[in-house]
Amino acid sequence: MKNTLDIEASDLKGVAARLKRQRNDVKFFYCFSAFSIGFYYSAVVIFGHLIELILIDIPQARSLIWNFQTEAKKRPPINTANCLK
Repeated sequence: MKNTLDIEASDLKGVAARLKRQRNDVKFFYCFSAFSIGFYYSAVVIFGHLIELILIDIPQARSLIWNFQTEAKKRPPINTANCLK
């Protein structure tokens, strides 16, 4: 009778060890999943900002500079002699 109890106790220890390993695997999976989702989300946000910069902000800046240069060419030169008086 004592031998069968020892075998059952060792079986329970093995089951407990397997459950502990599985629990650690689940923790790793959750941590890895959270890291992956965060990494991909940040990559998408950064990529979106780069697209916005390339497609929207740079052409707007170029058009503002171009407009400023063309307006400056249309204006008469500043008479500095009047400024020094």
